Amino acid sequence: MLGGERFLELACVRRAKHGQSVSGDVHVARRLPEEGRLVAVLSDGLGSGIKANVLATLTATMAGRFAAAGHDPERSAAAIMRTLPVCSRRGIGYATFTILEAHDHGACRLWWMGNPAPLVRGAAGARLLTGELIADAGVPGRTLRSASVELAIDEDLVTVSDGVVHAGMGSDALPLGWGEEGVRDALAARTANSAAGLAESIVAEALRLEAGATRDDASCMVCRLRHPRHLLVVTGPPYDRDEDAAFARRVADFTGTVVVCGGTTAAVIARQLDRQLELLPQAGAAAVPPASRMAGCALVTEGAVTLEHLRRLLGETSGGRGGRDAAAALRRILLDHDTIHFLVGSALNPAHHDPRLPRAFDLRWQQVDHLRELLERRHCKRVNVERC
Repeated sequence: MLGGERFLELACVRRAKHGQSVSGDVHVARRLPEEGRLVAVLSDGLGSGIKANVLATLTATMAGRFAAAGHDPERSAAAIMRTLPVCSRRGIGYATFTILEAHDHGACRLWWMGNPAPLVRGAAGARLLTGELIADAGVPGRTLRSASVELAIDEDLVTVSDGVVHAGMGSDALPLGWGEEGVRDALAARTANSAAGLAESIVAEALRLEAGATRDDASCMVCRLRHPRHLLVVTGPPYDRDEDAAFARRVADFTGTVVVCGGTTAAVIARQLDRQLELLPQAGAAAVPPASRMAGCALVTEGAVTLEHLRRLLGETSGGRGGRDAAAALRRILLDHDTIHFLVGSALNPAHHDPRLPRAFDLRWQQVDHLRELLERRHCKRVNVERC
């Protein structure tokens, strides 16, 4: 497709080895909007647990900073490969990595050492990238390969760690594990509305093949080129009640998905637009207030408590999308969209604001600012905030 706005959606789902509290796979990403590019790294540390996480973090951070700073990725990747020490006992590198540099129009370059080969998934199916050999250190798992890909709209670039391709190893059905070809076939058969949904489905299948007890860290990173999905998040009514009608009209006229966070906010919109507001039964965690239903809105939630639970969910490193409560539902909606516009009302809620404190201490502003930072830094979304 030649015309239309485009967006690179990025998502990574990770699961730690069974019995470990932290994953030895590390994902680092950064969007550089002024340059029209996205940089992401998936690194797999040797072993599992804290030690593997530290090794992978050092590798991913170094690779991400080199790429973001504009250093030649090929030279940087080769330097990282030469720098990483080799385990004296096992004779393999202390960490593997895949570096992705993607441009907004869909041109992508990858460099990988030790990780399974990346895959491209589109309407015609999925294919493995063999790439070009760039460097060979003469040690198992220490060859650096590179590939270039031009993504079309709704195509995915997929990278997994070896915990995914080795899933099911030793079983009667998969004595050698799922394998790269098994992952390829699974990708070709799947449909997902988002990169996050696709990544979650691949990791979930790896967990199923391992009977829920993974013998290694399992991760899947997906980059999808698509026309952006726009989301409006409304929280807090306007400061001036005379603006209620115009405020509600902004919601009604928005082209995209709308969610409302806050009982008073929802009541103002329902009254101004003559819509019914219906409280739904409690679902999931009792600590999160139940959601409501209103025509024209994908979700209506309570305000401060739900947003605080949302902040914690967005900060989790595993990237899972489970949960039935309103905060989990809101998180799924946020991750399934690309450009997120917060419309934040300035009316003060006496339950959340001490008038003796400056505006900077207003809970709503703090929460939205934290959410914006998480969505931009951890989930690579485009976010803007408007106050009214």
